[in-house]
Amino acid sequence: MRAAWGLAAAALTLGLGLAQARAENLTVCLEENTPPFSWKEKNETGGFDLALSRVVAERLGRTLAVQWYEVPETPENDKPSPSRGKNALLSAGKCDLVAGFPLSAPLLAKEVDTSRFIEFEGMTKADRGKVVTLDQMAPTRSYHFLPFTVLLAPKNAGRTVKDLDDLAGLVIGSQDGTLADAILMMHSHRRLMRQTMHFTPGKGLEQGGGLLDRVDHNDVDATLVELNKYDAYKMEHPDTKIGLTGYFYSIGFNVAFVGLKKDQALLDHVSAILNDMLAKNELAPIAAKEHLTWIAPREPEIRERVSLGDLLGNQ
Repeated sequence: MRAAWGLAAAALTLGLGLAQARAENLTVCLEENTPPFSWKEKNETGGFDLALSRVVAERLGRTLAVQWYEVPETPENDKPSPSRGKNALLSAGKCDLVAGFPLSAPLLAKEVDTSRFIEFEGMTKADRGKVVTLDQMAPTRSYHFLPFTVLLAPKNAGRTVKDLDDLAGLVIGSQDGTLADAILMMHSHRRLMRQTMHFTPGKGLEQGGGLLDRVDHNDVDATLVELNKYDAYKMEHPDTKIGLTGYFYSIGFNVAFVGLKKDQALLDHVSAILNDMLAKNELAPIAAKEHLTWIAPREPEIRERVSLGDLLGNQ
């Protein structure tokens, strides 16, 4: 009996030790192939979201642990959507926070009760078949704004672009299946449709690279992409002659950390840290070191569903 009590006490001590160790860590889920936000290549890692996660963990008095995950470039019918897959990672306790989450009301909504995982580092065969009961996600305050911008081929680099109508007469490159493509197709009642050349995802267009190669080599005259894709391209091609217009389309998204609503205390603490960093202008220098063009968050904090009217507008 005494031996049994001794084993039970040892097990309890071990359990408390493991729980304490988990509490001392802040585990953040990061996507492994979205430079300059986050990236992992063999033993090397980097990116703005990773650097920011380190700062947040330090100011919480915790040690950062990273759970890397992967989102396929093209949707797969047998895989969950990225937002549901990230929710599954949170709901299963694989991480406390997901970084770099676009603040879109439909993406934050829990529209289904269960989901499978997206691919993540250390995934087992059992994980691949597991169905996770989803909790409600909730965001911290935002820390960056992700805009769509027009990029110009070198031969057109001096052209002034104040709205999409200024692309009239140019051959526009666009990646099929993206929001940028929908914007170009619907803009001003399809005014730009006939001059837009479409490229299929998965055929040399990873992270927009193949598309931006075509812009850089004057194969197309212009494109509309998320600004971070230009940043990622420039990391690989520091001598690029692509022209930045400085024009931002009206549709854009703030990004933030997301966690579970039941962990609101943690989300509030992280929001307080981010508020302090924003007030002290500490985010832009971190972004610059990671080759990200940082833009301050803007209203609305969370964008509602992108409507047909948004896409048709002359913006």
